Amino acid sequence: MLAACAPAAPFAADDPADPTHRAATPAYRSPFAGQPAFAVAEPRPWRETNDLVRRLGGAAGHLREPPAPDGDGTGGSRQARP
Repeated sequence: MLAACAPAAPFAADDPADPTHRAATPAYRSPFAGQPAFAVAEPRPWRETNDLVRRLGGAAGHLREPPAPDGDGTGGSRQARP
């Protein structure tokens, strides 16, 4: 009974060491396939942009923790000017 379940010949065609074995061609999927298309940003006035960056606390200010409130209702947003 078990002999009926056994393959008639070993899987010689599936041997990866066989030089005549043809492997399936891998499918290519770009890592950028799900990314939205690039959109050109509209230019902004440089003074307005500089003021926004200053309010955020510098070029990476949006990454910093917000300052603790200092009791005067400004949220600690006053900064010493050099």
